[in-house]
Amino acid sequence: MLRGLFALREPAFDRARGRTGRVVVAAAVVLLAGQVAVVDGLREPVTALGVALAAWAAVRVVSLMILERRQLDFAPGWLADRSASLRTSEFEVVRLTADDRTYDLNDADSTAELLRRAGDARLVLDFAYPPANLERTHRRMRDVHIHAVLRPGTPATVRFPDARYGLDPTGRRTFWLLGEPVLVTAAAPAGRAATRGGTGSRDRPGAAHPAGARPPGTT
Repeated sequence: MLRGLFALREPAFDRARGRTGRVVVAAAVVLLAGQVAVVDGLREPVTALGVALAAWAAVRVVSLMILERRQLDFAPGWLADRSASLRTSEFEVVRLTADDRTYDLNDADSTAELLRRAGDARLVLDFAYPPANLERTHRRMRDVHIHAVLRPGTPATVRFPDARYGLDPTGRRTFWLLGEPVLVTAAAPAGRAATRGGTGSRDRPGAAHPAGARPPGTT
């Protein structure tokens, strides 16, 4: 109901405050006009109109304060829930390049070749974000943990266990910070499963692959 007073469909409080300010000014002008009206018959209706506008302005001011407080209380919990969901989500890898060379993570031989790359190699990873968005992130090989455990032909996936959502200063747009490390699940070389971090060392057990918005911006 309170949002109906301001026609708000998103938390655009700056715009709502501007409109409320104009109502306050209009109420003051009408009240003043009622006091200085030359024609006696106009003073009473003009003053009554000014009082009505002032009451409407007061309702808007109080309601807007309540709405802003509710939004401030709601936003942190919503962002925390969305961040938790983002950290457990898996996204299909569309393309991965290392120093301008493309690797097919659905192919076991290509994955094995990528695992031999040096830790300072520059990776560009494109992944699909539902329903039809393509996102990109840039990383060093050392920051990407590749779990080569899938059967060849199975779509490779990526997960960001330290990712989180944030809110821009306007309160109207969310963004994400994907963080580190980046966990990639790819096709396993024939005859064995290989799990390796970007530096060449084997991952600790805590970094093993667990069971697994949008904005606007990838980092």
